Amino acid sequence: YEAELDHLTAWQELVESRAPHLSPRLIWLQAFPPYQWGRYHEAQAWLEKALARYKELHHTDLALEAYLLDDFGAINAHLGDNRIALKYQESALDIRQGLLGEDHQDTAGSLNQVGIRYGALGDNRKALKYQQKALDILLRLEGEEHADTAAFLNNVGLAYGGLGDNRKALEYQEKALVIHQRLRGEGHPDTVSSLNNVGLTYGYLGDNRKALEYLKKAVDISQRLLGEDHPDTANYLNNIGAQYGELGDNRKALE
Repeated sequence: YEAELDHLTAWQELVESRAPHLSPRLIWLQAFPPYQWGRYHEAQAWLEKALARYKELHHTDLALEAYLLDDFGAINAHLGDNRIALKYQESALDIRQGLLGEDHQDTAGSLNQVGIRYGALGDNRKALKYQQKALDILLRLEGEEHADTAAFLNNVGLAYGGLGDNRKALEYQEKALVIHQRLRGEGHPDTVSSLNNVGLTYGYLGDNRKALEYLKKAVDISQRLLGEDHPDTANYLNNIGAQYGELGDNRKALE
Protein backbone atom coordinates (compact mmCIF):
# COMPACT_ATOMS: atom_id res chain seq x y z
CA TYR A 1 0.00 0.00 0.00
CA GLU A 2 2.79 2.44 0.83
CA ALA A 3 4.48 2.05 -2.55
CA GLU A 4 1.27 2.82 -4.47
CA LEU A 5 -0.33 5.30 -2.07
CA ASP A 6 -0.01 8.29 -4.46
CA HIS A 7 -1.70 6.27 -7.21
CA LEU A 8 -4.48 5.20 -4.83
CA THR A 9 -5.13 8.83 -3.85
CA ALA A 10 -5.24 9.92 -7.50
CA TRP A 11 -7.58 7.07 -8.38
CA GLN A 12 -9.93 7.95 -5.54
CA GLU A 13 -10.07 11.59 -6.65
CA LEU A 14 -10.78 10.55 -10.24
CA VAL A 15 -13.66 8.20 -9.44
CA GLU A 16 -15.54 10.86 -7.45
CA SER A 17 -16.80 12.33 -10.75
CA ARG A 18 -16.76 9.22 -12.95
CA ALA A 19 -17.55 6.16 -10.82
CA PRO A 20 -18.55 7.41 -7.35
CA HIS A 21 -19.69 3.93 -6.21
CA LEU A 22 -15.96 3.01 -5.97
CA SER A 23 -15.15 5.97 -3.76
CA PRO A 24 -15.86 4.50 -0.26
CA ARG A 25 -13.66 1.46 -0.96
CA LEU A 26 -10.75 3.60 -2.16
CA ILE A 27 -11.04 5.97 0.81
CA TRP A 28 -11.10 2.91 3.12
CA LEU A 29 -7.88 1.53 1.60
CA GLN A 30 -6.09 4.79 2.42
CA ALA A 31 -6.58 4.01 6.13
CA PHE A 32 -4.31 0.96 5.92
CA PRO A 33 -0.84 2.64 5.89
CA PRO A 34 -1.45 4.89 8.94
CA TYR A 35 -3.04 1.92 10.73
CA GLN A 36 0.09 -0.19 10.16
CA TRP A 37 2.32 2.74 11.18
CA GLY A 38 0.41 2.99 14.49
CA ARG A 39 -1.10 6.40 13.60
CA TYR A 40 -4.58 5.40 14.72
CA HIS A 41 -6.18 8.87 14.79
CA GLU A 42 -5.22 9.36 11.15
CA ALA A 43 -6.58 5.92 10.23
CA GLN A 44 -9.79 6.69 12.15
CA ALA A 45 -10.30 9.87 10.10
CA TRP A 46 -10.05 7.90 6.84
CA LEU A 47 -12.57 5.33 8.10
CA GLU A 48 -15.00 8.05 9.19
CA LYS A 49 -14.71 9.61 5.74
CA ALA A 50 -15.28 6.24 4.03
CA LEU A 51 -18.36 5.46 6.15
CA ALA A 52 -19.81 8.94 5.53
CA ARG A 53 -19.30 8.56 1.76
CA TYR A 54 -20.88 5.09 1.85
CA LYS A 55 -24.01 6.55 3.51
CA GLU A 56 -24.15 9.55 1.14
CA LEU A 57 -24.25 7.21 -1.85
CA HIS A 58 -26.97 5.00 -0.30
CA HIS A 59 -24.65 2.11 -1.05
CA THR A 60 -25.93 -1.49 -1.08
CA ASP A 61 -22.57 -3.30 -0.97
CA LEU A 62 -23.12 -5.06 2.35
CA ALA A 63 -19.77 -6.89 2.23
CA LEU A 64 -17.99 -3.52 2.01
CA GLU A 65 -20.15 -2.08 4.80
CA ALA A 66 -19.11 -4.96 7.07
CA TYR A 67 -15.42 -4.30 6.34
CA LEU A 68 -15.84 -0.59 7.08
CA LEU A 69 -17.69 -1.22 10.34
CA ASP A 70 -15.26 -3.93 11.48
CA ASP A 71 -12.17 -1.83 10.78
CA PHE A 72 -13.70 1.28 12.36
CA GLY A 73 -14.33 -0.79 15.46
CA ALA A 74 -10.75 -2.11 15.46
CA ILE A 75 -9.30 1.40 15.26
CA ASN A 76 -11.52 2.63 18.11
CA ALA A 77 -10.27 -0.32 20.17
CA HIS A 78 -6.67 0.75 19.52
CA LEU A 79 -7.67 4.21 20.74
CA GLY A 80 -9.04 2.68 23.95
CA ASP A 81 -12.81 2.77 23.34
CA ASN A 82 -13.81 -0.89 23.45
CA ARG A 83 -17.53 -0.18 23.94
CA ILE A 84 -17.74 1.77 20.68
CA ALA A 85 -15.56 -0.88 19.03
CA LEU A 86 -17.93 -3.64 20.16
CA LYS A 87 -20.97 -1.77 18.82
CA TYR A 88 -19.47 -1.47 15.33
CA GLN A 89 -18.01 -4.96 15.25
CA GLU A 90 -21.29 -6.55 16.37
CA SER A 91 -22.99 -4.72 13.49
CA ALA A 92 -20.36 -6.13 11.10
CA LEU A 93 -20.95 -9.63 12.51
CA ASP A 94 -24.74 -9.33 12.02
CA ILE A 95 -24.23 -8.34 8.36
CA ARG A 96 -21.80 -11.20 7.71
CA GLN A 97 -23.97 -13.84 9.37
CA GLY A 98 -26.92 -12.74 7.23
CA LEU A 99 -24.92 -12.32 4.02
CA LEU A 100 -22.38 -15.15 4.23
CA GLY A 101 -23.71 -17.58 6.83
CA GLU A 102 -21.69 -19.16 9.63
CA ASP A 103 -19.24 -21.20 7.55
CA HIS A 104 -17.27 -18.34 6.05
CA GLN A 105 -13.85 -16.94 6.92
CA ASP A 106 -15.16 -13.35 7.25
CA THR A 107 -17.86 -14.49 9.69
CA ALA A 108 -15.22 -16.31 11.72
CA GLY A 109 -13.13 -13.13 11.68
CA SER A 110 -16.04 -11.09 13.01
CA LEU A 111 -16.78 -13.63 15.76
CA ASN A 112 -13.14 -13.42 16.77
CA GLN A 113 -13.15 -9.61 16.87
CA VAL A 114 -16.34 -9.49 18.94
CA GLY A 115 -14.75 -12.00 21.32
CA ILE A 116 -11.65 -9.81 21.66
CA ARG A 117 -13.83 -6.81 22.55
CA TYR A 118 -15.73 -8.75 25.23
CA GLY A 119 -12.39 -9.85 26.67
CA ALA A 120 -11.14 -6.26 26.73
CA LEU A 121 -14.33 -5.28 28.57
CA GLY A 122 -13.74 -8.01 31.17
CA ASP A 123 -16.40 -10.51 30.07
CA ASN A 124 -14.06 -13.45 29.47
CA ARG A 125 -16.77 -16.12 29.41
CA LYS A 126 -18.48 -14.33 26.54
CA ALA A 127 -15.10 -13.77 24.90
CA LEU A 128 -14.30 -17.49 25.04
CA LYS A 129 -17.70 -18.39 23.58
CA TYR A 130 -17.19 -16.19 20.51
CA GLN A 131 -13.52 -17.03 20.03
CA GLN A 132 -14.00 -20.78 20.34
CA LYS A 133 -16.78 -20.59 17.75
CA ALA A 134 -14.50 -18.59 15.44
CA LEU A 135 -11.69 -21.12 15.88
CA ASP A 136 -13.98 -24.10 15.21
CA ILE A 137 -15.20 -22.52 11.95
CA LEU A 138 -11.70 -21.73 10.74
CA LEU A 139 -10.36 -25.18 11.59
CA ARG A 140 -13.15 -26.66 9.45
CA LEU A 141 -12.45 -24.25 6.57
CA GLU A 142 -8.66 -23.89 6.60
CA GLY A 143 -7.18 -26.41 9.02
CA GLU A 144 -4.29 -25.71 11.38
CA GLU A 145 -1.75 -24.50 8.81
CA HIS A 146 -3.21 -21.01 8.43
CA ALA A 147 -2.14 -17.69 9.93
CA ASP A 148 -5.71 -16.84 11.04
CA THR A 149 -5.97 -20.21 12.80
CA ALA A 150 -2.85 -19.28 14.76
CA ALA A 151 -4.35 -15.88 15.64
CA PHE A 152 -7.60 -17.47 16.79
CA LEU A 153 -5.75 -20.09 18.87
CA ASN A 154 -3.89 -17.24 20.56
CA ASN A 155 -7.13 -15.41 21.32
CA VAL A 156 -8.79 -18.49 22.80
CA GLY A 157 -5.68 -18.70 25.00
CA LEU A 158 -6.12 -15.08 26.07
CA ALA A 159 -9.74 -15.80 27.06
CA TYR A 160 -8.63 -18.77 29.18
CA GLY A 161 -6.00 -16.53 30.76
CA GLY A 162 -8.68 -13.96 31.54
CA LEU A 163 -10.63 -16.72 33.28
CA GLY A 164 -7.55 -17.56 35.37
CA ASP A 165 -6.64 -20.82 33.59
CA ASN A 166 -3.10 -19.88 32.59
CA ARG A 167 -1.95 -23.43 31.85
CA LYS A 168 -4.74 -23.81 29.29
CA ALA A 169 -3.89 -20.35 27.97
CA LEU A 170 -0.24 -21.33 27.49
CA GLU A 171 -1.24 -24.53 25.66
CA TYR A 172 -3.17 -22.53 23.03
CA GLN A 173 -0.65 -19.69 22.81
CA GLU A 174 2.38 -21.96 22.34
CA LYS A 175 0.51 -23.81 19.59
CA ALA A 176 -0.22 -20.44 17.93
CA LEU A 177 3.43 -19.40 18.19
CA VAL A 178 4.66 -22.59 16.51
CA ILE A 179 2.27 -22.05 13.58
CA HIS A 180 3.27 -18.38 13.20
CA GLN A 181 6.97 -19.28 13.26
CA ARG A 182 6.43 -21.99 10.65
CA LEU A 183 4.24 -19.89 8.33
CA ARG A 184 5.53 -16.35 8.89
CA GLY A 185 9.04 -16.79 10.23
CA GLU A 186 10.54 -14.88 13.15
CA GLY A 187 10.56 -11.47 11.44
CA HIS A 188 6.81 -10.85 11.29
CA PRO A 189 4.59 -8.75 13.60
CA ASP A 190 2.21 -11.69 14.20
CA THR A 191 5.07 -13.88 15.42
CA VAL A 192 6.28 -11.04 17.65
CA SER A 193 2.81 -10.66 19.16
CA SER A 194 2.72 -14.41 19.81
CA LEU A 195 6.12 -14.31 21.53
CA ASN A 196 4.84 -11.47 23.73
CA ASN A 197 1.68 -13.35 24.69
CA VAL A 198 3.53 -16.57 25.54
CA GLY A 199 5.96 -14.50 27.63
CA LEU A 200 3.17 -12.80 29.54
CA THR A 201 1.50 -16.12 30.32
CA TYR A 202 4.76 -17.54 31.69
CA GLY A 203 4.83 -14.43 33.88
CA TYR A 204 1.29 -15.10 35.12
CA LEU A 205 2.39 -18.66 35.95
CA GLY A 206 5.20 -17.21 38.08
CA ASP A 207 8.09 -18.11 35.75
CA ASN A 208 9.39 -14.56 35.29
CA ARG A 209 12.77 -15.59 33.88
CA LYS A 210 11.11 -17.63 31.14
CA ALA A 211 8.75 -14.70 30.57
CA LEU A 212 11.71 -12.36 30.07
CA GLU A 213 13.28 -14.74 27.54
CA TYR A 214 10.19 -14.50 25.28
CA LEU A 215 9.50 -10.82 25.90
CA LYS A 216 13.07 -9.73 25.14
CA LYS A 217 12.94 -11.65 21.88
CA ALA A 218 9.65 -9.93 21.03
CA VAL A 219 10.97 -6.43 21.71
CA ASP A 220 14.22 -7.02 19.80
CA ILE A 221 12.30 -8.08 16.68
CA SER A 222 9.74 -5.29 17.08
CA GLN A 223 12.47 -2.64 17.31
CA ARG A 224 13.97 -3.93 14.06
CA LEU A 225 10.61 -4.29 12.26
CA LEU A 226 8.57 -1.36 13.53
CA GLY A 227 11.15 0.91 15.15
CA GLU A 228 11.17 2.57 18.56
CA ASP A 229 8.30 4.95 17.78
CA HIS A 230 5.52 2.37 17.46
CA PRO A 231 2.83 1.53 20.04
CA ASP A 232 3.60 -2.22 19.86
CA THR A 233 7.27 -1.65 20.71
CA ALA A 234 6.24 0.53 23.66
CA ASN A 235 3.86 -2.18 24.87
CA TYR A 236 6.54 -4.89 24.71
CA LEU A 237 9.06 -2.70 26.55
CA ASN A 238 6.47 -2.06 29.27
CA ASN A 239 5.86 -5.81 29.64
CA ILE A 240 9.59 -6.42 30.13
CA GLY A 241 9.61 -3.74 32.82
CA ALA A 242 6.77 -5.49 34.64
CA GLN A 243 8.70 -8.79 34.70
CA TYR A 244 11.80 -7.09 36.15
CA GLY A 245 9.52 -5.60 38.79
CA GLU A 246 8.23 -9.09 39.68
CA LEU A 247 11.85 -10.24 40.02
CA GLY A 248 12.54 -7.37 42.44
CA ASP A 249 14.83 -5.43 40.08
CA ASN A 250 12.96 -2.12 40.22
CA ARG A 251 15.78 -0.04 38.72
CA LYS A 252 15.75 -2.22 35.63
CA ALA A 253 11.94 -2.14 35.60
CA LEU A 254 11.93 1.67 35.67
CA GLU A 255 14.45 1.81 32.80
